[in-house]
Amino acid sequence: MKNEIRRHAARYIVVGIHFVCTFLWRSLVFSNVGANPSGTKTISDIIGDKAEIILTYIITELVAFIFIFLLWKVIFLIVSEYRKEYTFLLLIYFLGAGSIALVWPEVFIGPDGISDNLVTLACGMRLTPDYWHSFYSSVIYAASMLVIPVKYAVTLVQWTFFFFFVAYFFMRAKNHSRWMRFGVFIFACLPYSIDVIACGHRMCQYVILTLLYVSVILFDILEEKEQSVGKILVICCVSAFISVWRTEGIILGGLFFLLYVLAGIRKNIKQKAFFFGIYLILVVVVSLPQRIGDAKYYGKDYSIINSFEVLKYIFNSDNPVLDYDGAEDDMDAIGKFASIDSIKELGTDGYRRTNYGVKGNYDINQSGATVQQAEQFQKAYRRIAIHNLPLCFSHQVNSVLVAAGFAPVYSKNEYTGEKTLLPAWTYWGWINGEDDLYSDPLTVSWKNIPLRARIANKFMRIRASYVDGSMRTHFFGIGLIALIISATAIFIQGLATLGKKNKNAIILGASAGIVLIQFLAIIAVMPAASTIYFHSCGYLSLLLVLFKCCGIKKR
Repeated sequence: MKNEIRRHAARYIVVGIHFVCTFLWRSLVFSNVGANPSGTKTISDIIGDKAEIILTYIITELVAFIFIFLLWKVIFLIVSEYRKEYTFLLLIYFLGAGSIALVWPEVFIGPDGISDNLVTLACGMRLTPDYWHSFYSSVIYAASMLVIPVKYAVTLVQWTFFFFFVAYFFMRAKNHSRWMRFGVFIFACLPYSIDVIACGHRMCQYVILTLLYVSVILFDILEEKEQSVGKILVICCVSAFISVWRTEGIILGGLFFLLYVLAGIRKNIKQKAFFFGIYLILVVVVSLPQRIGDAKYYGKDYSIINSFEVLKYIFNSDNPVLDYDGAEDDMDAIGKFASIDSIKELGTDGYRRTNYGVKGNYDINQSGATVQQAEQFQKAYRRIAIHNLPLCFSHQVNSVLVAAGFAPVYSKNEYTGEKTLLPAWTYWGWINGEDDLYSDPLTVSWKNIPLRARIANKFMRIRASYVDGSMRTHFFGIGLIALIISATAIFIQGLATLGKKNKNAIILGASAGIVLIQFLAIIAVMPAASTIYFHSCGYLSLLLVLFKCCGIKKR
């Protein structure tokens, strides 16, 4: 008993020492604190600059503590309950970490040499939250570097969480399927897997978290595992975080937690309602930093910017409906954000050029509009969209097909008029982000090692060929369709077994239904023709297929 107490005390001391170190090496992580890398202007005094920095730092340290706690928990588990599979898994983990290090920072920056990751990195280092890409994205970057005070830590933490998911599924499926559990390694071999594993993009990190989250929930429900109050509260917190981090997360986090409450918690109805109430409260609390940032810097800009490609498509069509009552006022409201001709010619880029070259905003995504102007724009856009629903539908279908690799970008309705000659914009977030990335000699020295650079460049070319080939041959699109059809089949089977009380089929069917709802929501409102929006639904559909094949059930 005494030895057990000492062992636990020693573990807490180790975690405590590591956490204290995050305060000691702050100077290695943070620089230019308070200087917004994108030059974003303040449009509201909802929170002071110092208070914002303090709030961001406190939340960053909290997230760093969570990372540290989880890291050492896994390490202590491996040491105290060592199994032969751990040797195999650890070998893969360290080989993966070393291989990713060889192709970093290229894999982090991306094939084009510019990336929103640079903006998020700069915001994390400066404690100026990246509200445009989510407050928590830059917090995760900074927290990762507090765990290990090097910039590679961002990618290493991402790889570690991906491997947590792989190892978790591999070990928990052991007693259900000896061989099918190896299917989890397929997740590392798909066309965009290197991005999901290592690129640092917020959507890729979201995919990893949802894979681990859904795996924990489904294993616990299908195995009918007894839940402690502590674990329920942890799942509750993660559900709230997922619901807030990404817009589509409210579907995944909310509905999966509801499924967990109804089918996974062995409590009475009042207790279940209590836990779901806690979830709702946490959603409100967790969303507060992002709401504050939106009010201070952007207002309705995020909704506004997603309208311009649709407007471009409508304005350039052969027969747009723009002669309804009030259409002239609506066009005036739109024109306050960018001229109609610039929207016709450039779409979103016309809006950004107007913000930068005409309005003088260094942050190309920031309009600086008043609340009244933003509301008038949104009302005008809705009226234009309602009177041109077939065109809006056509545009959205085209976006989905482009993202899935089945169509060229906007093959119709292109601008043929005179050029507006708006000056090109410069995105200082990218420039300052690149400067921050190479602000320490360790990163620069590592990048400039000749052999490493040759390996990284060769790898990035291979990665590009694999991705481009998968799109050109429609392997990605066909694979995505196959996975969505598989999820649909699991959903239909769940519906068909409702009267037969086949709990496992019903649970997997409900899970497939949640994934399908998220997929439908994404294709209905996805703001750009970007493949990355499909990653979450595709990977989760594959996960459900794997659960089905492994036959997870009560042990």
